[in-house]
Amino acid sequence: MTVIIRCPTIKKLPLLLSFLLFYLQVSSDKEVLRHETEEQKERVLQLEKSERALELDNERLAFKVEYESFCKNTQKIIIILKGLNNDL
Repeated sequence: MTVIIRCPTIKKLPLLLSFLLFYLQVSSDKEVLRHETEEQKERVLQLEKSERALELDNERLAFKVEYESFCKNTQKIIIILKGLNNDL
C-alpha cells in the first residue's frame, strides 16, 4: 500500500508518525484476529463433525445392545417353550 503524506509543518511530523505507527499496529492486530478467528471456525467445524460421528456411533451401539438383548430374550423364550413342550 502506498501512502502519500503531506505534512504542512515539521512540528506535526511526530504526531503524524505516531498515527502511522498506531495504524500499522491496529492493522497488524486485525490480521492476527482474523487469522485466529479462521482457526477457531475450523476447530468448531471439526468438533461438529466429531459430534455427529459420535452420535452415529452411539445410535449403532444402542441398536446393537438392543438387538443382542432381544436375541438373548428370544433364546430364553424358546428354551422355556421347548421345556413346556417336553413336559406335555
